[in-house]
Amino acid sequence: MNSSTSNFQRESHRALLEKKMDRETHILLFAYPVQGHINPMLQISKRLASKGLRVTFVTTTSIGNSMQALPSHSINVEIISDGSEEAEDAESVDAALERYKLHVTKLSKAY
Repeated sequence: MNSSTSNFQRESHRALLEKKMDRETHILLFAYPVQGHINPMLQISKRLASKGLRVTFVTTTSIGNSMQALPSHSINVEIISDGSEEAEDAESVDAALERYKLHVTKLSKAY
């Protein structure tokens, strides 16, 4: 076997492995739910999905309820509870952050 055939086989094998990895790679993105974090993470999600990767964007109920429907089905969106359903309307920012930390910590320990 000459070196050009060997190189071709190596490159073909590498391309197949990369293709297989792209199909199996699942990226989970979770943006901190405050102004200035959601849209950039959505843009990153879309860009990764355009490269053929499987992407799930996780957001909280307080953000998910205010999001517009995504025109593209290239990314999955999962909404998890942040406890905002139980919160008082006049909740302070500090109280909202503490509630968020509590709920997300519970969820992450479950996985």
